[in-house]
Amino acid sequence: MVKPCIRCGSTERYKGGRCKKCKRENNRNWYEANPERKKEYNRNWYEANPERKKEYNRNWYEANPERQRKNVRRWKLQAKYGLTEEQYHQMLIDQAGLCGSCDRQMDKTYEPHIDHDHKTGMVRELLCHRCNMGLGFLEDELFMKSGPVYLKRWSW
Repeated sequence: MVKPCIRCGSTERYKGGRCKKCKRENNRNWYEANPERKKEYNRNWYEANPERKKEYNRNWYEANPERQRKNVRRWKLQAKYGLTEEQYHQMLIDQAGLCGSCDRQMDKTYEPHIDHDHKTGMVRELLCHRCNMGLGFLEDELFMKSGPVYLKRWSW
């Protein structure tokens, strides 16, 4: 005779007296209630099984390239600029899709770049690639001194 699940009464038993569905729900509830212990458990498992973790990641990246690209972008926005995807898109809407410097429409050719102060890290506006690169050179004191001299030397 098959004993029923102790939670829902289903006859599909699993370890611990619960069916798979109830076991999964029980685990999810425990993870939500104990996030630090779950992180510690995962960290220990990763350290004990580095090859299995690498293989899992490799397979996931191959199966989910678009999600991986979005995850990396989201992580970079947060880590480098302290922005969320929503804040980035709101900046693009506020600027009507135009470069903050030259007012060109930003698209695949003039893809938006986040302009920020390299000393303070403060985000300013979105710029097209061309303006972002130019501004980067203008902020470099050595370039500001040597650039005009170089151009003058080669002017006809």
